[in-house]
Amino acid sequence: MKILLPAITSALEPEGVTRHAANLARCLLLNPEVERVDLVVGPWQRKAMESMLGPCDAALRLVTVPIRNTSWARNKWFWKDLPALARELESDLVHAAYPIPLKRSAFHCPLVVTLHDFYPYDAPENFGFPKVYLNRLALRLSLGAADAISCVSESTLQRLHLYAPKRIVCRSVVIPNCIEPRTFAAPAVPFSDWKGEKFVLCVAQHRRNKNVVLAMEIFEQLLRSNDLAHGTRLVIVGTRGPETPRILRFLRESGLGDRIVLLEGLAESQLNWCYQHCELLLAPSRIEGFGFPIVEAISHRCRVVCSDIPAFREVGGSYCRYVELTRHAVVAFTEVCRAALQDFTFRPAPVQRSTPEQVAKDSLDLYRALQCSEEQRVQQAGSKGWERKAPAGWHPKVNVLGVEIDAVNMEGALARIVQEIDSGRKGYVCMAGVHGVMETQRDPELAKAFAGAALVVPDGMPTVWVGRHQGQAAMERVAGPDLMLEVIRREEFRNCSHFLYGGKPGVAQELRDALIRRFPGASIVGIYTPPFHPLSEAEERDFVGMVNALKPDIVWVGISTPKQERFMMRYLPQLDTKLMFGVGAAFDFHTGRIQDCADWIKRWGLQWLDRLRQDPKHLWKRSLRNNPAFVLAIVGQLTGFRSCAKPQTASGNPNPDSSRRAGAAAESAILNETPV
Repeated sequence: MKILLPAITSALEPEGVTRHAANLARCLLLNPEVERVDLVVGPWQRKAMESMLGPCDAALRLVTVPIRNTSWARNKWFWKDLPALARELESDLVHAAYPIPLKRSAFHCPLVVTLHDFYPYDAPENFGFPKVYLNRLALRLSLGAADAISCVSESTLQRLHLYAPKRIVCRSVVIPNCIEPRTFAAPAVPFSDWKGEKFVLCVAQHRRNKNVVLAMEIFEQLLRSNDLAHGTRLVIVGTRGPETPRILRFLRESGLGDRIVLLEGLAESQLNWCYQHCELLLAPSRIEGFGFPIVEAISHRCRVVCSDIPAFREVGGSYCRYVELTRHAVVAFTEVCRAALQDFTFRPAPVQRSTPEQVAKDSLDLYRALQCSEEQRVQQAGSKGWERKAPAGWHPKVNVLGVEIDAVNMEGALARIVQEIDSGRKGYVCMAGVHGVMETQRDPELAKAFAGAALVVPDGMPTVWVGRHQGQAAMERVAGPDLMLEVIRREEFRNCSHFLYGGKPGVAQELRDALIRRFPGASIVGIYTPPFHPLSEAEERDFVGMVNALKPDIVWVGISTPKQERFMMRYLPQLDTKLMFGVGAAFDFHTGRIQDCADWIKRWGLQWLDRLRQDPKHLWKRSLRNNPAFVLAIVGQLTGFRSCAKPQTASGNPNPDSSRRAGAAAESAILNETPV
């Protein structure tokens, strides 16, 4: 098994994510089943990563990608270039070291993401505005795209339950960070002026949730109460961040600049030296995902005084001394630190799941499960590997707010229509635009009508854009009026007869005359102008009798959405025809009642604005109701904030293909790799 482990971060020096990636890479190679691990870093990280890895197996390769160290460059590389690298290296699985923006449809192999914390939600002050919202978006995109989510602790999994939908939570497991005890021949002292003084250690990045300033206040109180030996220092190890200005201001105002040492970028040997020589580890964090320093301190038999939070309780067990973060936290921490410093007996260390062997086993179990699950799906699809051919009768679809739309262009739609006619199956074709999709959100029966269609074409650029986002680059707009003309014009439909249903009085007759003038060979065998109310029993008998007597191959329905979809779903079983098309305003377009707009307006997705200009009285309310709601809803779907399940097929639908269509949801997600 070949594992690709992307770990590109902005940090120049070792920090939590890169240490996790380095430790995980070494752990995975303990299993002979892993043939190779490719650890991906930026050029600015290579030196620090080499220091963390040390001498390692030849099967562990450090891959440096030539990109700039900016947020935009990193995220763009994850989105566009990481899938290509996975293919180039023939990776069997990609395991992201932390949540990164991922486009699921671009990958040929399973994706795993390590989830360390929910800081974009739990500690938004770490990021600032508006960056926090971009981080939340990236987090949602990553979790939505992953085949499995590896949470570093049970407390992180609980946060996932709180913030993520059930479909994401069910793909999650707990695999702790790996803590690998290592010995170094001659560990270097991390600060040059050390002369054997005692020191208290705090390992924390300069972020608000780490409470570094609180740690300094506790140290100051310990000095004032003479609980520390003369010359004792506070050593803070962590990369700079949003809290650095507050930390420096405290140093200036307190006058403790000579007693508090700020360190960053320590090598593994230097950090281990700190754990071995410190009096105790102080960790007053407000919230954490795991607690690397706690586990490492325990492995070095170091005293630990920490805040009473779930992540620390989980890894520290009965070993640590816990303090609640209350208004009087400084006093409480001071008292507990005083007791810890006077106690020379060490508590039993908790049983850790963070050993290299256990982490390797848990990770490989997860990888095998993903591959096994994929092999079962592959067998059902009739191919091998993630890159496989679709089974006969399967057609790519995209999910737009729960509506399954066929990923077709005009030529693809026409080819499908030929197949439907030749198959002898009865069915109906729906046009899906913003209006239709939003109506399905309010009308379950309409959603079932769309689900039961033999073909649903993208009648609107917004649906096309969503489809392309889901990996269907060839998808194009197939407008109802254009499709109608193409079907009547094309040679392959020359022998088909047509029936027109819809329009105001006189419109259907005018449309028939216009089509026959334009296409002299067209066979339009009948028309019917419906009343402005549901058909009565007598009108229904007349209409059904007329159609069944004429036996047209195609019935064109032009009574607008959502009436036309409900109409086709209801009357298809009663009519002796092959296909019904709901083409909306096509009758008015082809009789000149609605003027068509320029092609560039259509390409830009602005035809609705041109229609609104021509008929504001009838369309302003619909546009105001649907368009903003669609934008918000689709952003929610694409970012994972909104779950968009596909509806069941309408019961009693006689179209055999409709059951195949509705039953293809799981298969579509596999073959099309489309996150829903």
